[in-house]
Amino acid sequence: MKKRLVKVDLDEGSSRIWNGESFAGTTVLYGAKDDDAFGMQCDYELSTLTEVSPEEVRAFRESRRRGGGKVKKLPNNRIRDELVVIFGPDMSAKSAVTTLKHLVKKIEEEGLLIGRDQADEYVVESVGGALSS
Repeated sequence: MKKRLVKVDLDEGSSRIWNGESFAGTTVLYGAKDDDAFGMQCDYELSTLTEVSPEEVRAFRESRRRGGGKVKKLPNNRIRDELVVIFGPDMSAKSAVTTLKHLVKKIEEEGLLIGRDQADEYVVESVGGALSS
């Protein structure tokens, strides 16, 4: 599969994640859906600023649906409507809660970035469901 470089505003935040680095190791993650959540220790591998399957992001899939097109079913090994939160081993419980609260506020106020659509435009979905580029 061909990787595609993602363009983002590198001045956006304070994490090393948006510098295009790769990360791998063992840490704790939480999986969550609706009011159910659980934590587990696991291995992870992340390659930021690249995308192997851009047609899998919500923006692309919604743009196809709204245009009357068919959307392929996601393979079983893909995250669908679950939330996965990966905690770095240096993050405390207090810092995790503070950071998650800030993230919730940001999504409530600015919407959720859901990827690029068929027109290659970044799309944000409001909590009410409206989409904007």
